[in-house]
Formats: sequence, C-alpha cells, structure tokens
Amino acid sequence: MFLLLFIGLSANAAGNKVTLDVNNVTLENVLHSIEQQTSYRFFYSKETVNVDVPVSIKVQDEAVPDVLNKLLPKLNIGYVIDKQQIALNNVRPKGNDTEKSKNQTVKITGTVTDHQGDPLIGVSIIGNNGSGGVTTDIDGKYSIEVPLVL
Repeated sequence: MFLLLFIGLSANAAGNKVTLDVNNVTLENVLHSIEQQTSYRFFYSKETVNVDVPVSIKVQDEAVPDVLNKLLPKLNIGYVIDKQQIALNNVRPKGNDTEKSKNQTVKITGTVTDHQGDPLIGVSIIGNNGSGGVTTDIDGKYSIEVPLVL
C-alpha cells in the first residue's frame, strides 16, 4: 500500500516539471506549452498582462515555479499558484515612488478566459490579502477596487 502511494506521489511531482527550449516565441505559446506538459492552467487578462511579448528560455525537468521565477520577473509579471491554477498579474517595477498615500485604491477591470479565449463565468477575483472580492459576469468580465500598493 505504501509503495503505491509513493509511486503516485512521484508521478504527480514529475508531472509538474517542464522542459522548454524556445527562442523568441510569444509568452502565450510558452504558457500553452507549460499547460500541455503539466496539470497547471493559467489565468490572466490580456488587457493587463502582455502575453504577446517574445521570450526565450531553456530549462530541463524544472518545477513550474522555478521556470516562472526565471521567466516572469523581467517582464514585470507576477503570479499566484492556487492548487493547479496559476493567475498572472501585471506588477509595477520597483523604483523611486512618489509620496505614498494610505487609503488610496485602484480599480482593476479585466476579462477571465480559458486557454481557448472563451469567457469564464463565476470565477472569484479576490484582492491582495483578502481585501474584497467579486465574481466574473456572464462575459467573464470583472471590476474590483483594491488598496493601492506602491
């Protein structure tokens, strides 16, 4: 029984490692390749995350978070992994910020789609640190106000 459990765990761990050797292809194509090699699915708004940017990466049998840490920061894209879902978001580059004001909020709008571009209905969108939440409408659209983090 223990041996069967161990085999199942190692198969699952191996299933979430990727091998990529791409040069100057769109980030969207790389994300699709990761989805094909693993059980992960990516979610992002094309209005806020530019997936048409060309990227190059060469990795062999690496864990998905390690690959994303190599690929996304230089594109100012952040990510959050929840079970088998990876949500991508646009991250402001760090630099000299102007005077920070507490209690400022920013309105974020977008559309959640699956890998084929079809809208996803009823997806929960939750602000950072649980600061409010909304669900997508029938067209996969959402709008949420969250505290501004500089």
